[in-house]
Amino acid sequence: PICFDGVCSYDDGGFAVYPPGGPGPWAERLGRDSYAGGTAAGLWSLYAVGADRLDPRVDLAQIWLGDQLVTGAIDDNHPFGDRNYYHYLYYLAAAGAAWGWDEYDLGAHLGEQIDWHEMIAEAVAVRQHADGHWTGGARETDIEATALAILALESKWTPAGKGLTFGN
Repeated sequence: PICFDGVCSYDDGGFAVYPPGGPGPWAERLGRDSYAGGTAAGLWSLYAVGADRLDPRVDLAQIWLGDQLVTGAIDDNHPFGDRNYYHYLYYLAAAGAAWGWDEYDLGAHLGEQIDWHEMIAEAVAVRQHADGHWTGGARETDIEATALAILALESKWTPAGKGLTFGN
């Protein structure tokens, strides 16, 4: 893999996020390299470091996520189920807002339109409790889940391409 600050890009187009020091034995314990939340975080990271929209890593990662979303992977942090689920939704929303995705960016290679934000909104809405909180999945507290769910929903109101500003 090609790694920068714990975010590793793989040949399949997806990403994984690792603890400081790189993948080491962690990837072997997980049994898979790329995963949905890691790929969404990788796309956000590429935007944050100034990658161009035409960078092949951006295109391949968008294809990887599109493949997952077309098969319904919004319901879990594929392939890890509910592990860090709300982190996945947050990074998916952050990447979509930063890159200014429309419904064609993630599914065009399949001839599909994917309204990524609508998918996030529906996934979050069905999981909210009557008192307003969200229950965290594996490795997330309810407080983290609630904060990340709200931040993921908020991305819809971030103007396309205006998610982050670096430098002058």
